[in-house]
Amino acid sequence: MKFKLCASKQLSVAMKIEDMGYGLHGHDIDVEVCVCLDYDKGLLDIEYLDNYLESLLKPLNRKPLWETVGNEGKIEDLLIYIRNNFKIEGLCELKAIIQNKEIYLEI
Repeated sequence: MKFKLCASKQLSVAMKIEDMGYGLHGHDIDVEVCVCLDYDKGLLDIEYLDNYLESLLKPLNRKPLWETVGNEGKIEDLLIYIRNNFKIEGLCELKAIIQNKEIYLEI
């Protein structure tokens, strides 16, 4: 049996994507991470996952996204930053929701 455990948090950031014509503006982004695990190999405490995601996103909250994750600070850059800094084994899905639009990073 396999389990998929997911946690989500909201992040508020400043963005500017000048090559797309967007000046400085703010966004609330819902970030969801999922960890896929085999039941036989042990499970992860869902509260631990929730707290881990909160601690991973805390340094980014209310900051300019381009300064914290690099590049232009696009949502895609945020998802790559999370993937590169996520240290729990079994990460299988990353998603960002911004203004009813979903962006997934396939892992």
